[in-house]
Amino acid sequence: MRFYTLFLGLLLWSAAASAQHQLEFSLGYTSSLTQYADFPIVEPGTTINTDLLAKRLPSHSFMVNGTVGYMITKHFGVITGFGVTGISQHYSLGYPSPSVDHNATFTRNMTYLRVPLLLRLQTPIGKGWTVYGQAGIHGDFLLGTSHRLEEDGNARPFNTDIEKSYNQSMWGLTAELGIMYQIAPQTSLMLGVHGTAGINYPGGDDVNFTIYGSQSPTIGFASAALQTVGLRFGIRQTIDLRPKAKQ
Repeated sequence: MRFYTLFLGLLLWSAAASAQHQLEFSLGYTSSLTQYADFPIVEPGTTINTDLLAKRLPSHSFMVNGTVGYMITKHFGVITGFGVTGISQHYSLGYPSPSVDHNATFTRNMTYLRVPLLLRLQTPIGKGWTVYGQAGIHGDFLLGTSHRLEEDGNARPFNTDIEKSYNQSMWGLTAELGIMYQIAPQTSLMLGVHGTAGINYPGGDDVNFTIYGSQSPTIGFASAALQTVGLRFGIRQTIDLRPKAKQ
């Protein structure tokens, strides 16, 4: 028992001795590719022509965010903040008329307020350079959705009631690995590879039934959780909270 008490005391003393007591703020922009998988919902006992199912097209997401963090030690800190995230899903659609080669695409955009809670590890690697990694969870809260269905170059209207089928909140995991370069005593530029993985899915199943409902049998799709990976560019400002030594 005494050994564990001594070990804990030494650990706390080590953290206090290397305490950073530094507050930081950052502003950043992230551009990412969106990966998602849709699972077909088909009436039991029926067969479908898979050529008629929607094909996923390259999709994009972005995030504009601000963070605030507290570096407890020189190498460890806690980060939170908020940002606006926009996620797009693009599809190329097939239709059941074999004699007509339809050219149709569907796009849906979802906008969220994102609130992360992250742990940061960082270490200097040279004059002005620091490598960092941070990971944790985030909550996404739906701000709005929009949809566009084009068939042979013509837009088709959507029933606005479908927005009611979206989940109002989503949860996910966030990770970032990057590098910082100090351009001024308290200011650094940031460049990192940013990735997310959703825990639950956005919903909007009524949207999918609207798209696929023209087929026979009626086919729906349930959107799985989303994943994104991209680059984040940012600028970081720090404030030293340690008391200044007396001259």
